[in-house]
This record gives sequence, C-alpha cells and structure tokens, in this order.
Amino acid sequence: MFMTEDITIINEWKNALDYESKYHKYVDKTQIWQYKQNNPELVVEDILLVLRSHGMLDADDTGKEQELRDIFYSILLQRGVNKWLFIRRLLIRLKKVYCARLGTLESEMDDMRERFKSGDSERSDYRNYLIKKGEMRAYNTLRHDLKTLCMGPRWVIWNYKEPGMFDTIGMKPSYRKSFKALFDKLWNFRFEK
Repeated sequence: MFMTEDITIINEWKNALDYESKYHKYVDKTQIWQYKQNNPELVVEDILLVLRSHGMLDADDTGKEQELRDIFYSILLQRGVNKWLFIRRLLIRLKKVYCARLGTLESEMDDMRERFKSGDSERSDYRNYLIKKGEMRAYNTLRHDLKTLCMGPRWVIWNYKEPGMFDTIGMKPSYRKSFKALFDKLWNFRFEK
C-alpha cells in the first residue's frame, strides 16, 4: 500500500493516479468538502446539466428532459446508489442513537455509584454496574467506528471490486488518522471460511 500524508493507494492499484488526474479535471479536489452530497437528485441534476452544456439536451425540450430524469433515477435505483445514500443517512442516525444510549447508560451508572457510596446496594447491583460498563464500552466503540466511516474521505477512486485510492485531503487530522486505522483494520481482516 502506497501512502503519502493524505493519499493512500491500495494494493499498488496501478491506474489510481491516472484516474485521479482525469477526475481532477472535472472536480476540484481541494474543494471536495464544499460539494453537496447524499441525494440522488443532485446526481441526476448534475448529469442533466452536463447534457445541456454539451448541447445534447435542449433547455426547452421538457418532455425529453423528464424522460431522461426518469431513466437516470431508474439507473441509480437499479445500481443501488439510492440504497447506499439512504443507508449512509441511517448510519448517521444510528450513531446518534448510540450516543443517546451512552447518555442513558452513564446516567444509570451514576445512580448506581451513588447507591454504592450510600451503602444502599447489593452484590447483584455491582454485577449490573459492570454489565452496564461493558455495554457502554461496546456502544462507544461502535459509535466511534460509525462516526469514523461517516466522516471518511470524499475523494475515493474505485474500480469494479476494490477501492484504488482515497485521499483524506480536507479531513480533520484526528479523523484522517482514525479513518486510515479503521480502513486498514477492515480491509485487511481475513474471514474464516
């Protein structure tokens, strides 16, 4: 794996930098975080804008534009793009649910600690406290990993089955480091058959 401070090329993917230079012609890599995202409508509107700007679609041909719009939405639906944009939104909400659950657990543990101090507790209370402490650690790990994925890089070059490269340009240094560590952990994990 080739790495600079920001760029990671995965498994020596030979064409990654060639693709990057092609894409950089159309997308300003340094401004990648300024572009709106996570909405199929944005993808369809961008494609229609390109067709209009290249003279392939007349602005006054609303019937043809609507047909193309329906076709593009159908392709996004068929290829799972809508699903993954939707899943990303749900992952962000799940991270927030975990955060709320952490707050509840922390409050419950504070109550238990107060009972311990006052001597108003039994042996089973301490066992429940330890269980909650373990739950809290697990939720915190899950929440951290979800946040790291959701805050991951936007400049990612894919080929059919493998990511070729990602550039963490514009990411906060703490997320950059966390993402690279999580990516390595997930990408290099070998499942038993």
